[in-house]
Amino acid sequence: MKPILLFIIMIISTSQILGQNSEALEPEDFFNKMTNPDIVILDVRTPEEFNLGHIENAILIDYRSENFLSQLKKLEQSKTYLIYCRSGARSISTLEILKSLGYKNLYELNGGITQWIRKGYSLVGEKEDKISAKEYQKILLSFPIILIEFYTPWCSSCNQMDFELNELEKNYKEKIQIVKINADENRNLVQSFTKREFPILIAYKNQKIEWEKSGYIKKQKLIEYIENLIR
Repeated sequence: MKPILLFIIMIISTSQILGQNSEALEPEDFFNKMTNPDIVILDVRTPEEFNLGHIENAILIDYRSENFLSQLKKLEQSKTYLIYCRSGARSISTLEILKSLGYKNLYELNGGITQWIRKGYSLVGEKEDKISAKEYQKILLSFPIILIEFYTPWCSSCNQMDFELNELEKNYKEKIQIVKINADENRNLVQSFTKREFPILIAYKNQKIEWEKSGYIKKQKLIEYIENLIR
């Protein structure tokens, strides 16, 4: 099957079941099912995401790989499969594809590994943060007013926000320093903050947090926040 055809099938499957997937498990239930000896845990993220940390004993089958479908077909149908990705879209689609292939015992992690981490469950294979807590403090000491953006490469809202921040950086370069930090590469650091939807914006003035915002912020609103910050 051509990759483009497989992609269309996945999109259709996802659109049909979003919001009505009875096989979705909350992290606690997902964790409890992992003790079953017939369980197989499938991580359908990319190898790059997998290598940043994954659920113990998970098998990687990359959803975006050209041989994704052929790899799924090799799985034993007698097993029970626990499927997860980053936020849930890829795992929902994978579950539906497996159902269409005749697999019966299928569950997916509601909210993906993002929700798993939020609920305090651990990962294996995690790398140390690229920016230590000490280095983060040095950043905060480097300028009186600093705007930190925690972003992820997969986040479309982060890409939009980057465009706005690049424009604002030119206009406010003498008044504020903007620092962008990859949250995937600094998971321990980002866990310190209460806001979880990316991008996460944290404004500091003289090393003290003035405000935290999450999600995409329109340029005019962002200018308003910054103007209040520099007064």
